[in-house]
Amino acid sequence: MSNNIQFTNNLPRLTSRVHARAGQVVRSTVAEIERRIKLSFAEGKHGAVYGGHQASAPGEAPAIDHGILAGSVHPYMETDLKGGIGVGAEYGPYLEYGTSTIEPRPFMKPAAEAVKRDFETKLRNLT
Repeated sequence: MSNNIQFTNNLPRLTSRVHARAGQVVRSTVAEIERRIKLSFAEGKHGAVYGGHQASAPGEAPAIDHGILAGSVHPYMETDLKGGIGVGAEYGPYLEYGTSTIEPRPFMKPAAEAVKRDFETKLRNLT
């Protein structure tokens, strides 16, 4: 009578499945950050009015004037598990962080912070 016990290594299959799911979480989170950024531009603003344009107040996301900033916001994936949001308008960082003459009008950090907890929860629940 033989008492042979066989073990199957399921780790490669599990690792592959977790990697694929993590990639989906990263992609969907990047898309959600992009969506929130663009929505923040269209929210009501409380800054000065210039020739019919309602500007943003300090601390608010920039207001849409010509749509150049909003049109320059784009998601990207560096790898399956690493992505981000790019801003092509050269003045984007000046609005995000402010300058010596302009108070910050953050739009990227608030969008990323808004999805952080959900992102972490999804990553913890991958299996």
